[in-house]
Amino acid sequence: MPEYSQILPIDIAVLAIGGNVQDVQYRHYGLFDDEKSDDLLAAQAKFSRFITSAITSTAARGDKVLLIGASYKPIAVNLELANLKPTVVELGQDIAGEELSSFSVMVLEGSFQYLDQLPLLRLAKNYLQDGGDLIIFGEFLADDTCMLPAKIPNLSSLKQLSQRLGFSLEAETDFTQDAIHSLEVLSEQSSQLESQAERDSLDAAIETIKYEFTSGRRCFSVFQFVFLPQQITEFPDAEFM
Repeated sequence: MPEYSQILPIDIAVLAIGGNVQDVQYRHYGLFDDEKSDDLLAAQAKFSRFITSAITSTAARGDKVLLIGASYKPIAVNLELANLKPTVVELGQDIAGEELSSFSVMVLEGSFQYLDQLPLLRLAKNYLQDGGDLIIFGEFLADDTCMLPAKIPNLSSLKQLSQRLGFSLEAETDFTQDAIHSLEVLSEQSSQLESQAERDSLDAAIETIKYEFTSGRRCFSVFQFVFLPQQITEFPDAEFM
């Protein structure tokens, strides 16, 4: 089993039942109707619909939408049905053949374990139209007062850097409680692992993340920005750790 730092929480569930990470349809947590629900796939689909609604509520017919991440196939289908023009790009891949400043909406799936947020925000700055919408969702380091290493992006850095690059934060929705419940459902998968060592490793990884969520160190949130290039400040390329 790979080291936890190399995979995402949702991937663990697939690995636990002997599948392939490539088979994971949604690489994010879910939204649950109640605390008793254990249907993670349905909850993930609900979160996917939330993101789709956030896009369609701001995009007009025929608008181009740039989706960067690995959970966008269902969203792309629904956007096409809504007469929008989605482009899906895996994180790390190049955006080929697209004009600068040509997208009205851009979505970044932030549950990937990256620390350097500047390149992704620069990407949004280059490809979004003036007044375009940027949606970022995922796990963030909400409390950086603890001097422990973190493998997720820093929330305060996101807000500071996005502001310097001309992004105005319009809405922030916290789904941390749903993330915690997602992990509780995932933990049940550990019983399907044949190796006791693997079960212990999986349980320890999930408990660590749960603790960070419950203690306030980590959050799972959706951020909606509007790109206003006239608000770019004097040092837009300043780096934040």
